[in-house]
Amino acid sequence: MDRGFMEHYFDVTFNDAIGEIAGNDERYAELQSVADEAVHTLAGSVGESNTALWEQCEHTINSLYTLQLQLVKLAYLRGAEDREKMLR
Repeated sequence: MDRGFMEHYFDVTFNDAIGEIAGNDERYAELQSVADEAVHTLAGSVGESNTALWEQCEHTINSLYTLQLQLVKLAYLRGAEDREKMLR
């Protein structure tokens, strides 16, 4: 497998990788709703936006989303590798 090509393909093809992969999955929608509510509650607890604490919370949340996207990408690449092995 040409890993560089597959990585590039993933980056170009999946503009909203999480949304495209999760699609209409009910469990994912439920978990996303719980996460959204947790973020909303956190925002209310730390004083909403424009505070140093909220900016740190936002940075943490964005870091977790970036981590989640990287895991999705790695799972995609693992699937591509597995497919190639199975076709041999």
